[in-house]
Amino acid sequence: MVARRLVLALKLVAACLLAGAVSPEPVDAHPLHTTMTDLSYDPGTHALTVTIRAFADDFSAAVMPAVPRRADVVIPSDTAILRYVTARFGVAAHGGRVPMRWCGLRREGKALFVCLRGTVAGSLAGSSLSNGLLTEMFADQVNVVQASYDGQRRTLLFTPRDGAKVLP
Repeated sequence: MVARRLVLALKLVAACLLAGAVSPEPVDAHPLHTTMTDLSYDPGTHALTVTIRAFADDFSAAVMPAVPRRADVVIPSDTAILRYVTARFGVAAHGGRVPMRWCGLRREGKALFVCLRGTVAGSLAGSSLSNGLLTEMFADQVNVVQASYDGQRRTLLFTPRDGAKVLP
């Protein structure tokens, strides 16, 4: 039953994200405050790749709170984005926080895709994830993380009140 509810919630989030990405509505018109993060681990290379999808207007406002919101969204610098993301999103594995490196940014419509990479020796099982992206901006923020590791795929949901969560 819980798995069914989670699948339905993810479908709703995905549909709303897609609608927001193609809608001609004003900047603040999307109904959900959410991010989708794909975290994948390659045990052969020990590479951890993180791709974060967020609404460009919300994300830019969080990274650059002093800049007024506009219809034509100003995209922050790579350095500012990396500083913001690494302060609010993290992976801790084998007793320490995994250092994340920048691997790119792309914009598709109203969405930004942020890419980060890290290195983890050993499995991600037992690692903890934290995701507080945009929670300082929106009380209804929901951050979804889909983690692929050790031949399995796990989904974690984070809200503003959540702390770190452990991957099984």
